[in-house]
Amino acid sequence: MMRRFCLSITVMMLLYVAWGPIGAALVERPERGLRLQQVPLDDEFMLTVGQRIETGVDVLGRLVFEEVREDSRCPLDMTCIWAGDAVVSISVDGPSSTVDGPDGSTTVELHTHPSYPTEAAVGQHVVRLVELSPVPREDATIEASQYEATLVVTRRSLAP
Repeated sequence: MMRRFCLSITVMMLLYVAWGPIGAALVERPERGLRLQQVPLDDEFMLTVGQRIETGVDVLGRLVFEEVREDSRCPLDMTCIWAGDAVVSISVDGPSSTVDGPDGSTTVELHTHPSYPTEAAVGQHVVRLVELSPVPREDATIEASQYEATLVVTRRSLAP
């Protein structure tokens, strides 16, 4: 029993050394409760609508996938003149966020089409939308609960 405890502490310390304080993050799914997930900087992670991720104090306090505000992407089974665009709303709060909302959070809107902002600077970090799935189909409606946003958080490079 004591040996297993010491091994767990050793693994946790190695993770902390390898990834710093942002190495472990709590991901909350309201219907499933909390679970521990590793989300270091520069690694992609996925959120569903309503899901939030708690990151280490050094980074962003919380990212919440609020909604898909618009989805006009071209369905997979159609030929379109324009690829279309989807707009994802992510609320961010914590030590690195700029305070916009009454609760000390800011909301960023990220697009799937590269002609529009796919990333947003928040404090000393950048939140980037990598992908939004599923892709629309002509004969199917996407429910809000089906959307999954793949995101990545990186440290913002502040050029002199």
